[in-house]
Amino acid sequence: EYVGAELRFATREEVLEEEAFQEAVGAGHMRQWFKLWRAYQMMEAFERSDGIQFDLVLKARSDIEFKQPFDLTDFPELMVARVLYSSMDMAFFCSRAVARTLLADVTAALLNRSGDERRVFPLDYGKLLRSSSGNG
Repeated sequence: EYVGAELRFATREEVLEEEAFQEAVGAGHMRQWFKLWRAYQMMEAFERSDGIQFDLVLKARSDIEFKQPFDLTDFPELMVARVLYSSMDMAFFCSRAVARTLLADVTAALLNRSGDERRVFPLDYGKLLRSSSGNG
């Protein structure tokens, strides 16, 4: 069964805010975090307007199709632990509390780190790609 959704287009002011974020962080691919933050803000606004709060949050790319409904028994830790089920940038599934921790201030955190990519992405690519580890 189809779950109803509201289609909403960004205002000019929202587009300008997103463009300013991209300019500040200096990378176009970081806009996905801005869009995720915006979606989180929209979810919170919906919760306030309807007087409800979601228990779980599922983020999925728009080009991902789930062939069948989820069986929540396959994700037993969701309601009792601070866990995140994830598959790269395609989807993640977590409790409402975990989503708040991850997303409530994500754009502010990224803006505070802009210009210092080692803090944003603390990976040592030499170690990561060493052939002796079977990765190269």
